[in-house]
Amino acid sequence: VGEGPFPCHLSKTCRPIKCQGQGYIPSCDGSHEYCDKRSNCRYEVFYADLTHATGFMAHETFTFEGQNPDQPVVVEGIRFGCGVNQENMSLTGEPDNKVAGLVGLSWGPGSLHTQLDSHSDSKFSYCLPSFDTSTDRKTYLSFGDEIDEMITPGIQGTSIMIKDTYYWVFVKDISINQKRLNIPLGSCKRLSAIEGTALVVDSGTPLTRLPKPMFDAVKRSLLELFSHDPNLVKLSDDNFDLCYERRRPESNRYAGLPNMTIHFENGATFEIGPSALFGVDKDDAKQKFCFYVIPTDEDGDGILGAYQQINQRIIFDPKRSR
Repeated sequence: VGEGPFPCHLSKTCRPIKCQGQGYIPSCDGSHEYCDKRSNCRYEVFYADLTHATGFMAHETFTFEGQNPDQPVVVEGIRFGCGVNQENMSLTGEPDNKVAGLVGLSWGPGSLHTQLDSHSDSKFSYCLPSFDTSTDRKTYLSFGDEIDEMITPGIQGTSIMIKDTYYWVFVKDISINQKRLNIPLGSCKRLSAIEGTALVVDSGTPLTRLPKPMFDAVKRSLLELFSHDPNLVKLSDDNFDLCYERRRPESNRYAGLPNMTIHFENGATFEIGPSALFGVDKDDAKQKFCFYVIPTDEDGDGILGAYQQINQRIIFDPKRSR
């Protein structure tokens, strides 16, 4: 991030992919890919949050830091999209869309971790940094054997289901400040009559989107909680359902704001702290804040987005559905 598009033309190992044959094109048949008039394989992707990415497909040699720093892991022939223009990257904090690209970690043959399978067994883990640039931000993205060492006794796990290349986790309930809401999930959209209510775990979607019955239950709980705080004034906002300002600012911007816990099947819980649940305007004297979770459209899928995943160690082992 921050360096702009990757200079493929300066790399000795970067090879743009050309379209081959007529009609069916085996080298350019991935999702969102097409051949231009010069027989170059290009791609164009529009995401749900209006992020827009365009570029061309290429093969390149990728080098990763190994468990032994003196022995990097070199993987030749990785198929990737060389980004030329990434737009609406609203949460990067980078001016002029200077974003090198997007990493695809969904389940499919073109995904980075799938191409690294012989080295990583398709396991991967990440920790997303805070979007608050005033704090010390740390992050990582890891593949392979070292992930097993991250699974300590304090790590909770739940099963995942892979459907349409997405990772789904099944929700049993939600708590606000450790108080269960006992949401009637039967009214939420289900993957099927058997599979139940689920969220897509997606680090590419900025904000969590809850099925409307689930969101409405959370909203009612927050409205009731905030109604007892005389320092808060409710505001209207074009983008978020719940926004407030403080009559008197707090030294800690997140003081008095609750946490939210998502209860998954198998008894696992995912606790989201105030700094990952609310956006507080640090430049506003009255510390306006909004609840950074939104409802889905009528038939939209629920998503556990990037903002609510910050400062969490997320581990995926897709081959073992966990």
